[in-house]
Formats: sequence, structure tokens, C-alpha cells
Amino acid sequence: MMRRSKKIAILTACALIIVGFVLALSALIVMKFDLSRLNTLDYHTATYPIQESFSAIQVDVTDCDVQLLPSQDGTCRVECPESRTSHYAVEVKQGVLTVSQNDTGAWYHHVGIYMGPVELTIYLPQDQYERLSVDSLSGTVSVPDNFSFDNLQVYTTSGSVYLAAQVTEEACVDTVSGELELTGTQPQALRLQSTSGNVTLTDCDAKAIHIETISGNVSAALTSSKTFSVQTVSGDVRTPQGTTGDLCEISTVSGNVTCTIQ
Repeated sequence: MMRRSKKIAILTACALIIVGFVLALSALIVMKFDLSRLNTLDYHTATYPIQESFSAIQVDVTDCDVQLLPSQDGTCRVECPESRTSHYAVEVKQGVLTVSQNDTGAWYHHVGIYMGPVELTIYLPQDQYERLSVDSLSGTVSVPDNFSFDNLQVYTTSGSVYLAAQVTEEACVDTVSGELELTGTQPQALRLQSTSGNVTLTDCDAKAIHIETISGNVSAALTSSKTFSVQTVSGDVRTPQGTTGDLCEISTVSGNVTCTIQ
């Protein structure tokens, strides 16, 4: 039989859990379930209008999401999430729109709670540009199908990448733990690299495809026949048999590989 002292300890622990739950629920009710009232970091949107013309875009940020959207009024502007210790430099240099994040203060000034999106949005008046380069530490990068680029390069550490834009020459996307999702992108060369994030291609194609992961799974629905070269240590591989065409190279250690031709 359970000792009396052990029973008391268990009952006390359960009672404390219930009390904690009631207190938390009461606090949420008082706040009308508005979690933004828990924020200890204060962000505001700073808008930078762009008057100069440019043909390329370069973004270098740390902890915000990056999204490109078509401008509804034919002008370019950049909306940045700024705080007391985080600011952005936005300018056009030699035909390149550059957006860079400048953090000031000690590291502990950036530690806190913020319940809400932290997004950097670039509104673009044109639909075609020469180059897009995005370097992000933890934010998600989204590039919709409204745009086309000659070359595209995106690097993130933990942020995911969602790409639906057209790229005519080379598209390179590299992430450590983020997900890679490409839809309808068909450049001449496609190079994707992920350590643990999954790679998903839908209606994609390229003359040369190279995909490399460590533990991330690869799922590719391509639009033309390919010669598949797949290297894996322990992952399952499912590719069409007896197909020929441009080379599709896939390398993974433990991730599964599934490829289809639509």
C-alpha cells in the first residue's frame, strides 16, 4: 500500500496544479484572452517609401519574417518591425534595394515576450527583377507567384521558405532546420539544401536539380521526365523507374525520398 506521506505529497501536487490552472485562467479572463497584453517587447511598423528605381533586391535580417507583396498603388515601400533596440537601414545603392537590420544594445535587451507577427513586408510595383537575395536567421521567407527573378538566393537558419515565384536562371535555397516548400518554380538550375527540414516541390522543374538533406524528407512532384541519382544511408526511396531526361540529384542520410512525374 502507498505510504501516507506519499499520498499527501501527490494530493498536494495535484492541488497546486489545479490552483495554478485556475489562476492562469483567471488572468486570461481579466485580459479578455488578449495575449498581446503579455508583451514585454514593443514593436511598431516603420514605413520607408522608395523613390529610386532598382532592378535587384537584397535583404539581411535576423529575427523577423520576410514577405514580398505586389504594390496596389504602383509605388514601392518597405514596412519594417522596429523597436527600441532594432532598426532598419533601407536604401537603393547602385540599382539594388537593400534592407538590413541593425540591432543595438546588449543581447539581453532582445529577450522578452511578443505575442504577434514580426514581419518585414516589401511592396513591389513591378513583377520582374534581376535578382533576389535574402539572408535571415530565424524568420520565415515568403515569395509569392506574383514575381519573377533571373536569379534567386535565400538562406535561413531556422526559418522556413515558401517560394512560388518564377526564376529563369538559378534558384538556390539553403536552410538548417526550416521547411522548404516550392510551388511552380522552374529555373534552369535548382539547388536546395537542408539539414533537418523537409523539402517539398510541387509542379517544379529545372534542367539541373540538386537537393541535399541530412534528416529531412524530400517530396518532389516534377513536370518532366528525369534521370534520378539518389544517395541515401537509411531513408526509403521511391522514384519513377526507367525514366530518362535531365539529371535530378538527391542526397540524404536518413531522410525519405519520394519523387513523381506529373
